[in-house]
Amino acid sequence: MNNEYKWLYPHGEMSQLIKKIPWETTPIGNPSQWPSTLKASINACLASDYPAYVWWGQEFTVFYNDAYIALAGSHKHPSSLGRRAKDMWPEIWPLLESFISEVKETLKPVWRENLLMPLERNGVKEEAYFSFSFNSLLNEDGIFSGINCICSEMTDLQQSQKSLYSYFMQSPLPMVMMEGPEHFVKLANPWYEKLIGRKAMGKSISEVFNQGEASLYLPILDHVYKTGEPFIGKESPFTFVDDKGQRNDLWLDFGYYPFRENDGEIKGVIAMVHDVTSRVQDRAKLSVEKQKFEALFEDSPAAMALLRGPDFIYEKMNNKYRDLTGDRDFIGLPLVEALPELRDQEFHEIMKEFSVLEKLFTVMR
Repeated sequence: MNNEYKWLYPHGEMSQLIKKIPWETTPIGNPSQWPSTLKASINACLASDYPAYVWWGQEFTVFYNDAYIALAGSHKHPSSLGRRAKDMWPEIWPLLESFISEVKETLKPVWRENLLMPLERNGVKEEAYFSFSFNSLLNEDGIFSGINCICSEMTDLQQSQKSLYSYFMQSPLPMVMMEGPEHFVKLANPWYEKLIGRKAMGKSISEVFNQGEASLYLPILDHVYKTGEPFIGKESPFTFVDDKGQRNDLWLDFGYYPFRENDGEIKGVIAMVHDVTSRVQDRAKLSVEKQKFEALFEDSPAAMALLRGPDFIYEKMNNKYRDLTGDRDFIGLPLVEALPELRDQEFHEIMKEFSVLEKLFTVMR
């Protein structure tokens, strides 16, 4: 037994299990008859820190390494060692067989990234995602004899990406994800497309907006993409014509944030937008009303003053009030300093009742 497996990579659980399989009962026969290509492939597989397997012969007899055990699952390990690949993965065999046919025909690797595979590996059906490379194995005569595969399970990553996608699409805040120097819209949530009144997915920003609409924002996007420096905009004007031909004048708070590949290279820009048009319009209306009030205050035929806080500090006086006080300027002075004669009068005590809530009090005489 020891001499028979002298060539075998000595470390790991799978190396020991290989020695226990009665290989003479399998399609590939006794290990003493195995070609050097198969032995070298098995050793490379066992020595790899990445999940890997070898399928050899016409029946694609299964070998795999320690890193692949978790991917195989408790219902397939260790029983699948030495069995046909078709028996190990019957639930996805038509898909796997198509990859084998492609590799056999072309002798070129077949690469798939984040491929969905519905598996039954731990007693339950599950959706799993894998990235892998199918590579041909040739015997000493250069004839296709099997498959070598290095793979990586991406299920957790895909689930995280799905969660992020759900958050992105369901966020009540308008959001858009753009990729590349042309700012191609990879994702745009419904609130964003509702805000701009048109579809954006699958288009570049220059296709979504005309030159006039994008002129204020495109240079900022370019800068964020090139430098990686985020940009925060406050109450920026944005005018556009929606799909219905209606002109829209908005005010926006927005943030442009770069997002990067794993190697740190900038891939694109994520924009978060908040429509603050109502806030800006309300403030403008308030400003107009304030101007009207101030005009009314100044032009009033009655003497008027505005006092604030528990000390009744003069904040504003109209012309009639100044005339009444001999044109003295009381602005910034407490009432009793400006008019000390009121200190001991009942009028002053009445006014103190308003100081609890620190309300604005208008003195009219």
